[in-house]
Amino acid sequence: ASRPEDAFEMIRRYLRSFGPATVQDVAYWIGANLRDVKPFWDAMCAEFVPIETDGKIRYLLAADLHDLLAMEDASLPVRLIPAFDPLLLAPRDKGELLDMRFHKRIYGAAAWVYPALLVDGRVVANWTYERKPKHIEIVIHPFTRINKRLLPAIKRDARHLAAAISRDASVTIAD
Repeated sequence: ASRPEDAFEMIRRYLRSFGPATVQDVAYWIGANLRDVKPFWDAMCAEFVPIETDGKIRYLLAADLHDLLAMEDASLPVRLIPAFDPLLLAPRDKGELLDMRFHKRIYGAAAWVYPALLVDGRVVANWTYERKPKHIEIVIHPFTRINKRLLPAIKRDARHLAAAISRDASVTIAD
């Protein structure tokens, strides 16, 4: 960013989209050195609220806290997210999203990022699809056993994705 206001706005936008987060996450996302981002981050500290998640301190924009607290009882939906989804790319520490034993099943060779199934905000499977004339066949490849109670929610999200290209969806859980 050529002007401090631009750097401040970039940090705000990152936190609004991907927070709670750390300064390391922001530097990673924009491809900058931590030493270049940290002075801007430090200058903005009055705008942040520290939040503890998974035993780590991360930060939110204080201006967003009220809206997030209003969603306190909200549950995270089951979601099929596409390859290279920003959620998969945003955090520097990928262990926040998935058990690192399965890292290579999402983050492949040559910087490839596979489609993922999110349950309660965590990646629990990758998925593949095949286009047919009138539908899409989606195959879920779970990292560990998937609770069968999740199947209706997975199918609902698959139908939503397929509708975007005017198709129906079928879902299979691979063994």
